[in-house]
Amino acid sequence: MIVRGNANNANGAVCSAKTESEHTDGLKISARCCLLQDSGQTDLTTGATAITEISQGKIAMEEYGGSPPGQDCPELRGLNAEKAAEACGDQTPVGLQGTFELCPTPADAVVEKGTGCTINQDWVWTNQACDPAAAAAR
Repeated sequence: MIVRGNANNANGAVCSAKTESEHTDGLKISARCCLLQDSGQTDLTTGATAITEISQGKIAMEEYGGSPPGQDCPELRGLNAEKAAEACGDQTPVGLQGTFELCPTPADAVVEKGTGCTINQDWVWTNQACDPAAAAAR
């Protein structure tokens, strides 16, 4: 699932093929990473011990994109879903506890203006699953 990177944009989340790195409107699809932490809880259904939760709110992209605010961050832009997930997973939070992953939902992935990398007008990958064929059939 992808969403426009700017909260001021009325275009909601849409389903996109995971192989795409550019939306049909010509805009790039980029990585927006969220900092996730172990909540310390256990899922009683699965027995999993590492339920993650979003931590610290939005993180400035310079923390993981390698570029200061207002710069392009080419390593995060124009990526398919797999490469976007790898781009987040390859990052190490400096001075922060947790791991970077694609944001779990479109609401989490919305980039507030000024967080860096100039992706406010790009589309942004999330970890929310969708089926492009089913979405197109509606």
